Amino acid sequence: ILLQAILYLAFLLCLGMILLIPNLLRDDNLFLLSVIIDFIAATLSVVLARRFIDRRSISSLGLRLDGKTARDILAGMAISLAMVFLVAAVEAALGWLDVGTITWQTPSIREIVQGLLIYFAIFVLVAWKEEIFSRGYQLRNIQEGMNLPWAVFLTSLVFALMHLGNPNASWISTAGIAL
Repeated sequence: ILLQAILYLAFLLCLGMILLIPNLLRDDNLFLLSVIIDFIAATLSVVLARRFIDRRSISSLGLRLDGKTARDILAGMAISLAMVFLVAAVEAALGWLDVGTITWQTPSIREIVQGLLIYFAIFVLVAWKEEIFSRGYQLRNIQEGMNLPWAVFLTSLVFALMHLGNPNASWISTAGIAL
């Protein structure tokens, strides 16, 4: 796990210097570019570590392209979307939700669709990175070295701590992510 983390940081640093630094002068889509770099670094480090350090296939992490793959992806997206709507519904019912203006009152339809597509791509890339890194590589390796309950506990804790830097993150939100 430590070697994979070092590999990830090395890829992140190299790709950052190659792709991100020249683009710092242009602020357009800089966040998207940083997410793409993170996605590539995480994927490459996991694939190489799994193949050459662990001497196992990438499919041993649960990554298979078969008849269930599309259904599993759609189910995961539907569950995530339902969770977001459920949280918003509870917040609205409790009076905690305050909507100042509707987004589509100001920008054009084209700008709204473009923004939605960019953020959809960002969330898909971030989700892939988090899953392959935490639930894929770390979980499987800790499970093989210890057992499944410890693996779930440790990776959930690390996953939650990785989100402490998010906007408006708190110890309560971190505990919720870990749980």
